[in-house]
Amino acid sequence: MKTVPLFLLPLTLSSLATAQTYQSVNITLKQSTGQLRVAPSTATTPTLGVKTPTVKAGVAYVSASHETGDWAVGLSPRLPLALSIRQDTGSMDLNLRGLPLTALNLMGTTSDIQLVLPSRSLTANITQDTGSLNLYLPADTGLQVVIQNFGTGSLVVEGQEVASGIALTGTYKTANYDSARNRITLNLKMTTGDVKVFKPGAPAPRLNTK
Repeated sequence: MKTVPLFLLPLTLSSLATAQTYQSVNITLKQSTGQLRVAPSTATTPTLGVKTPTVKAGVAYVSASHETGDWAVGLSPRLPLALSIRQDTGSMDLNLRGLPLTALNLMGTTSDIQLVLPSRSLTANITQDTGSLNLYLPADTGLQVVIQNFGTGSLVVEGQEVASGIALTGTYKTANYDSARNRITLNLKMTTGDVKVFKPGAPAPRLNTK
Protein backbone atom coordinates (compact mmCIF):
# COMPACT_ATOMS: atom_id res chain seq x y z
CA MET A 1 0.00 0.00 0.00
CA LYS A 2 1.33 3.42 -0.98
CA THR A 3 1.91 5.81 1.90
CA VAL A 4 2.03 9.62 1.85
CA PRO A 5 4.87 11.24 3.80
CA LEU A 6 3.51 12.99 6.85
CA PHE A 7 5.41 16.20 6.13
CA LEU A 8 3.28 16.71 2.98
CA LEU A 9 0.00 16.75 4.88
CA PRO A 10 0.35 20.15 6.61
CA LEU A 11 1.37 21.70 3.27
CA THR A 12 -1.72 20.29 1.57
CA LEU A 13 -4.01 21.55 4.31
CA SER A 14 -2.30 24.93 4.25
CA SER A 15 -2.84 25.21 0.49
CA LEU A 16 -6.52 24.41 0.88
CA ALA A 17 -6.88 27.01 3.61
CA THR A 18 -5.21 29.65 1.44
CA ALA A 19 -7.60 28.91 -1.42
CA GLN A 20 -10.57 29.46 0.88
CA THR A 21 -9.54 32.77 2.44
CA TYR A 22 -11.86 34.87 0.25
CA GLN A 23 -15.49 34.46 -0.72
CA SER A 24 -15.90 37.44 -3.07
CA VAL A 25 -13.76 39.70 -5.24
CA ASN A 26 -13.39 43.44 -5.76
CA ILE A 27 -11.96 44.30 -9.19
CA THR A 28 -10.79 47.71 -10.42
CA LEU A 29 -10.05 48.32 -14.11
CA LYS A 30 -8.36 51.49 -15.38
CA GLN A 31 -7.85 52.54 -19.00
CA SER A 32 -6.46 55.74 -20.47
CA THR A 33 -7.54 55.62 -24.13
CA GLY A 34 -9.28 53.04 -26.29
CA GLN A 35 -12.18 50.64 -26.38
CA LEU A 36 -12.85 48.54 -23.30
CA ARG A 37 -14.86 45.35 -23.68
CA VAL A 38 -15.95 43.37 -20.64
CA ALA A 39 -17.94 40.13 -20.64
CA PRO A 40 -18.37 36.95 -18.57
CA SER A 41 -15.76 34.26 -19.11
CA THR A 42 -15.42 30.79 -17.61
CA ALA A 43 -11.85 30.65 -18.88
CA THR A 44 -10.51 33.12 -16.34
CA THR A 45 -10.19 32.93 -12.57
CA PRO A 46 -12.19 35.20 -10.24
CA THR A 47 -8.98 37.17 -9.56
CA LEU A 48 -8.02 37.61 -13.25
CA GLY A 49 -5.17 35.15 -12.84
CA VAL A 50 -3.62 36.85 -9.81
CA LYS A 51 -2.48 33.98 -7.59
CA THR A 52 -1.94 35.91 -4.36
CA PRO A 53 -4.37 38.86 -4.26
CA THR A 54 -4.68 41.19 -1.30
CA VAL A 55 -7.41 39.78 0.93
CA LYS A 56 -9.32 41.77 3.55
CA ALA A 57 -12.34 40.50 5.49
CA GLY A 58 -12.91 37.69 3.02
CA VAL A 59 -12.69 39.92 -0.08
CA ALA A 60 -9.91 39.58 -2.67
CA TYR A 61 -8.86 42.94 -4.15
CA VAL A 62 -7.47 42.99 -7.69
CA SER A 63 -6.64 45.86 -10.03
CA ALA A 64 -5.55 45.94 -13.68
CA SER A 65 -4.74 48.77 -16.06
CA HIS A 66 -4.24 49.40 -19.77
CA GLU A 67 -2.84 52.61 -21.20
CA THR A 68 -3.67 52.87 -24.90
CA GLY A 69 -5.55 50.70 -27.38
CA ASP A 70 -8.38 48.19 -27.30
CA TRP A 71 -8.67 46.04 -24.18
CA ALA A 72 -10.81 42.95 -23.67
CA VAL A 73 -11.40 41.63 -20.15
CA GLY A 74 -13.21 38.44 -19.20
CA LEU A 75 -14.74 38.21 -15.73
CA SER A 76 -15.43 34.96 -13.93
CA PRO A 77 -19.02 34.28 -12.77
CA ARG A 78 -17.83 31.95 -10.00
CA LEU A 79 -17.76 34.41 -7.07
CA PRO A 80 -19.70 37.55 -6.05
CA LEU A 81 -18.11 40.57 -7.68
CA ALA A 82 -17.85 44.29 -6.95
CA LEU A 83 -16.63 46.06 -10.09
CA SER A 84 -15.10 49.52 -10.55
CA ILE A 85 -14.04 50.90 -13.95
CA ARG A 86 -12.37 54.17 -14.83
CA GLN A 87 -11.68 55.35 -18.38
CA ASP A 88 -10.31 58.65 -19.60
CA THR A 89 -11.20 58.63 -23.31
CA GLY A 90 -12.84 56.02 -25.50
CA SER A 91 -15.78 53.64 -25.25
CA MET A 92 -16.97 50.92 -22.90
CA ASP A 93 -18.90 47.87 -24.05
CA LEU A 94 -19.85 46.16 -20.81
CA ASN A 95 -21.79 42.90 -20.86
CA LEU A 96 -22.37 42.07 -17.20
CA ARG A 97 -25.26 39.66 -17.83
CA GLY A 98 -24.77 36.44 -15.89
CA LEU A 99 -22.27 37.88 -13.41
CA PRO A 100 -23.02 37.74 -9.65
CA LEU A 101 -22.51 41.51 -9.40
CA THR A 102 -22.87 43.09 -5.96
CA ALA A 103 -21.81 46.68 -6.74
CA LEU A 104 -20.85 48.73 -9.79
CA ASN A 105 -18.92 52.00 -10.09
CA LEU A 106 -18.16 53.54 -13.49
CA MET A 107 -16.22 56.72 -14.19
CA GLY A 108 -15.69 58.10 -17.68
CA THR A 109 -14.20 61.41 -18.77
CA THR A 110 -15.09 61.28 -22.45
CA SER A 111 -16.74 57.91 -22.98
CA ASP A 112 -19.62 56.27 -24.80
CA ILE A 113 -20.97 53.44 -22.67
CA GLN A 114 -23.07 50.40 -23.60
CA LEU A 115 -24.05 48.66 -20.36
CA VAL A 116 -25.87 45.34 -20.15
CA LEU A 117 -26.92 44.78 -16.54
CA PRO A 118 -27.47 41.42 -14.81
CA SER A 119 -30.50 39.96 -13.04
CA ARG A 120 -29.42 41.23 -9.65
CA SER A 121 -30.48 43.73 -7.01
CA LEU A 122 -27.68 46.22 -6.45
CA THR A 123 -26.63 49.86 -6.41
CA ALA A 124 -24.64 51.30 -9.31
CA ASN A 125 -22.84 54.63 -9.47
CA ILE A 126 -21.99 56.22 -12.81
CA THR A 127 -20.04 59.45 -13.18
CA GLN A 128 -19.58 60.63 -16.74
CA ASP A 129 -18.30 63.98 -18.00
CA THR A 130 -19.18 63.76 -21.69
CA GLY A 131 -20.68 60.99 -23.80
CA SER A 132 -23.63 58.68 -24.21
CA LEU A 133 -24.98 55.97 -21.92
CA ASN A 134 -27.22 53.11 -23.09
CA LEU A 135 -28.65 50.75 -20.47
CA TYR A 136 -30.12 47.28 -21.05
CA LEU A 137 -31.93 45.17 -18.44
CA PRO A 138 -33.26 41.61 -18.15
CA ALA A 139 -37.06 41.27 -18.13
CA ASP A 140 -37.13 40.46 -14.39
CA THR A 141 -35.12 43.52 -13.37
CA GLY A 142 -36.29 47.08 -12.82
CA LEU A 143 -34.15 50.21 -12.82
CA GLN A 144 -34.38 53.41 -10.82
CA VAL A 145 -32.24 56.32 -12.07
CA VAL A 146 -31.45 58.89 -9.39
CA ILE A 147 -30.00 62.03 -10.99
CA GLN A 148 -27.50 63.52 -8.57
CA ASN A 149 -26.05 65.97 -11.08
CA PHE A 150 -26.84 66.36 -14.78
CA GLY A 151 -25.60 69.53 -16.47
CA THR A 152 -26.94 69.30 -20.02
CA GLY A 153 -28.57 66.50 -21.97
CA SER A 154 -31.52 64.16 -22.02
CA LEU A 155 -32.87 61.02 -20.33
CA VAL A 156 -35.05 58.59 -22.27
CA VAL A 157 -36.73 55.72 -20.40
CA GLU A 158 -38.39 52.95 -22.41
CA GLY A 159 -38.66 55.15 -25.48
CA GLN A 160 -40.07 58.20 -23.70
CA GLU A 161 -38.04 61.33 -23.05
CA VAL A 162 -38.62 62.01 -19.35
CA ALA A 163 -36.09 64.82 -18.86
CA SER A 164 -34.08 67.14 -21.09
CA GLY A 165 -32.36 70.51 -21.01
CA ILE A 166 -30.03 71.86 -18.35
CA ALA A 167 -29.59 71.21 -14.63
CA LEU A 168 -31.68 68.02 -14.70
CA THR A 169 -32.88 66.50 -11.45
CA GLY A 170 -35.28 63.81 -10.29
CA THR A 171 -35.77 60.08 -9.92
CA TYR A 172 -37.06 58.00 -12.83
CA LYS A 173 -38.11 54.35 -12.90
CA THR A 174 -38.84 51.69 -15.46
CA ALA A 175 -42.51 50.67 -15.52
CA ASN A 176 -41.74 47.32 -13.87
CA TYR A 177 -39.59 48.69 -11.05
CA ASP A 178 -42.03 48.36 -8.14
CA SER A 179 -43.03 44.78 -9.03
CA ALA A 180 -39.70 43.54 -10.40
CA ARG A 181 -37.98 40.55 -8.84
CA ASN A 182 -34.66 42.40 -8.94
CA ARG A 183 -34.20 46.15 -8.53
CA ILE A 184 -31.19 48.26 -9.46
CA THR A 185 -30.66 51.81 -8.23
CA LEU A 186 -28.39 53.86 -10.46
CA ASN A 187 -26.95 57.07 -9.04
CA LEU A 188 -26.05 59.26 -12.01
CA LYS A 189 -23.69 62.21 -12.34
CA MET A 190 -23.21 63.56 -15.86
CA THR A 191 -21.93 66.86 -17.21
CA THR A 192 -23.08 66.60 -20.84
CA GLY A 193 -24.64 63.67 -22.62
CA ASP A 194 -27.64 61.53 -23.45
CA VAL A 195 -28.90 58.56 -21.46
CA LYS A 196 -31.22 55.85 -22.78
CA VAL A 197 -32.82 53.15 -20.65
CA PHE A 198 -34.27 50.44 -22.85
CA LYS A 199 -37.37 48.47 -21.89
CA PRO A 200 -36.45 45.52 -19.62
CA GLY A 201 -36.16 42.43 -21.74
CA ALA A 202 -35.34 44.36 -24.92
CA PRO A 203 -32.58 42.73 -27.00
CA ALA A 204 -29.14 43.87 -25.91
CA PRO A 205 -26.13 44.31 -28.18
CA ARG A 206 -23.99 41.23 -28.61
CA LEU A 207 -21.04 42.31 -26.52
CA ASN A 208 -18.14 39.94 -25.92
CA THR A 209 -14.41 40.01 -25.31
CA LYS A 210 -13.39 38.61 -28.70
